Amino acid sequence: MWGSIVLAFFFLDRSSELWGPVVSDKSTGVVRTHCVKAANVILRDNFGTQVGPEELGAMSVEVIFESHKGDRVAQGTTVRHYKSNHAHLCPVAAARLCLNIRAQWLATGRKLGPYLTSVSTTRTIKKTQV
Repeated sequence: MWGSIVLAFFFLDRSSELWGPVVSDKSTGVVRTHCVKAANVILRDNFGTQVGPEELGAMSVEVIFESHKGDRVAQGTTVRHYKSNHAHLCPVAAARLCLNIRAQWLATGRKLGPYLTSVSTTRTIKKTQV
């Protein structure tokens, strides 16, 4: 939970962008959800090479927002933050934590949706049925 809160703080996420697709945006004529997918959280080392969450050499984290509520033309955006010297308030450590927990849950057979916050497919479907 702490990792997702730190990520939300650094990336200025709304709760709907982090906690799952509650509703679809139909204002642009395109059905899309504004939620961070786990595959769109990318850790990079000093050389810009993508590294896994289990590797300690990550120096930055990128989040690719495929869309967001202010993105009327659906172009998306990428935001990058670098490692801080504060262990509890570091966006890189927070991303590693979220991705590592997600990997552990997947390894135990837990069924998860595509979104970063490990919302199960069943819970995601229930959330979208308002």
